[in-house]
Amino acid sequence: MERKKEMISVIIVACSDWGDYATPYIDSILKYKPDADIVLVDNRSKNPYLSNPKYNLITTNYSGEYQYTKLLNMGAESAKGDWLIFSNDDVLCIDDFSFFEDYDKNAIYGAELRSKTAQNFGVDVDYLYGWNLVMHRDVFNDLGGFNEKFTHAGLDDIDICYRAKKKGYELVEVIPYPFIHLGDKMKRHRRALVKNYAKMQSRSKNIFLREVENDG
Repeated sequence: MERKKEMISVIIVACSDWGDYATPYIDSILKYKPDADIVLVDNRSKNPYLSNPKYNLITTNYSGEYQYTKLLNMGAESAKGDWLIFSNDDVLCIDDFSFFEDYDKNAIYGAELRSKTAQNFGVDVDYLYGWNLVMHRDVFNDLGGFNEKFTHAGLDDIDICYRAKKKGYELVEVIPYPFIHLGDKMKRHRRALVKNYAKMQSRSKNIFLREVENDG
């Protein structure tokens, strides 16, 4: 029996305060996959994105601390796809990514597999760098989505990959990868928050280690 074709959704969290990264990214996606379901989550941008037939726009007025994971989960709720690609906006698509439809759904896929060791992190953990993560919706639902205790300081990628491995899912580095990370937004973001960044990273690390301890 021929396998049912599954839809792919790309969920992009945008903040135009750092520049319009989303528009060229969306155009690059549609160049290679015109039928892609694109969800753009715009959280209180000073120059908000406007409705466009190219994507499903979610404009939020979430007034709490900026929380990337909450916005990703909101995007997933609106996405139509069976496969979910969670992405920063400072990214470009450089090739067709339809092949993910045929991948084993019992895994999470990304561009770069990394490791943290107990010596410098408190626990040994492998993870996929979180600027672009691909997983089937069944996996996302089984994991309960992204942990909203984590903020823009990161470790959300480490947390979800840790929980995925605990449940028996693989972490797979895909080479070559059909997306590239420009990285400009993160560099500017870190410079703007340089006084608080180390403190926020430390807080996120402590949250993660408590989650690991509570998980037993």
